Amino acid sequence: MKITVRPSAFPCSLAACPPGLFLCGTTLGFKSEYRTSVGGMEAYIIESGEFFWGGSDNEAERARLVVTPCEVLIEIAN
Repeated sequence: MKITVRPSAFPCSLAACPPGLFLCGTTLGFKSEYRTSVGGMEAYIIESGEFFWGGSDNEAERARLVVTPCEVLIEIAN
């Protein structure tokens, strides 16, 4: 089995990123369609399950982070 992560769209802000997987540097994350109780975006680090902050200090700064939406391709050999 071969698993590949590749960009599915051009880089954009986390706020503009559609729900799904994204890359920020070497971090693979997941943006949910849901919001936190205070209206912030729900985004998580795939490897750890921790909330994704990307080195930002607040929600406004995090929303401006540049991320790349991506997709996972899985090839299964017969």
